[in-house]
Amino acid sequence: MSGARAVAALAGIAISINPCGLSAVRRTSKLAFASGPGTVCIEARRAATPTAELLLVPVEVSARGRQRQYWFLLDTGSGVSLVDDEVATALELPRATRTTLMTATGAVAATTARLSLTFGAVHADDLEVVRHLLTELRAVDPDVHGLIGQDVLRRTHWLLDNARGVIVQDPSRALDRRDGVERLAVRWIGDRPVVDAAFGRSSFPLVLDSAATSIVLYAVPAGSAPAAYTRMKTPGAEHAAPLFTADALRIGSMTMAQPMAAVVPQDSDADEARGVLPTSLFESVYFDHHDSAALVRPARRSGGPRRIIRPRCDAADALVS
Repeated sequence: MSGARAVAALAGIAISINPCGLSAVRRTSKLAFASGPGTVCIEARRAATPTAELLLVPVEVSARGRQRQYWFLLDTGSGVSLVDDEVATALELPRATRTTLMTATGAVAATTARLSLTFGAVHADDLEVVRHLLTELRAVDPDVHGLIGQDVLRRTHWLLDNARGVIVQDPSRALDRRDGVERLAVRWIGDRPVVDAAFGRSSFPLVLDSAATSIVLYAVPAGSAPAAYTRMKTPGAEHAAPLFTADALRIGSMTMAQPMAAVVPQDSDADEARGVLPTSLFESVYFDHHDSAALVRPARRSGGPRRIIRPRCDAADALVS
């Protein structure tokens, strides 16, 4: 990122009603790490709101001789990481350059700062991050002090296991050959992972987004009429968005019946992706950066992955045994 022309490619954080019928779990304050053969397991927790499926992860931040641990929002749909102004002030971070934060609801002016960040086995030294007031995210959960994006996440292969509530970092790709998963080709657009999908009769390249609570499209699906409206929130903006439904959402060989999506119009020249797809719709998603693929395990037919009260790294031991 450099100067006023730099763009922080942040996909839409859609904090809205829950049209996909997902349920949330009460939070836990325990920070836990565990290691298996060549892997590191990190226990996440759910955001406090009963309508959000946002995951928070423990991150260690250091700068100017100060070191602290915070909860950061896990955001696979963001090309960059963000830090809240409160953290930047506590660490006495000087503002670096001006930038533009691109969200699903428009552009937001911001500045950058430099710090070192450790997430499990991944250490990013002298990382340039976006410094911004995360007012909307702090309203969802007051413990959110930043957002961890692909500038950190893409440094290793890793598994997002919604059923167990954990992230498993896997540098040796020990989990890459699991059974019962759908392998999807991933294209990286603006440093974000995009997979091809069909919403009804329309094709939509969608960003795999762990910080979205509902499907978001940037254009109205062909032959559709709005079924209702919802409130959409992103950093710096909130507005009403129409909801559309289709007979099916098709991703690879998987089919989800009667999906609902919020539509937020966006300049088609600004982004080749045409919407976002919540990772919470799947039981698990494995990001294989060697082959540029996502290994997706479909959700159980009960309406989504099993939600657990307490994230369990010990329950994930069988994955790498």
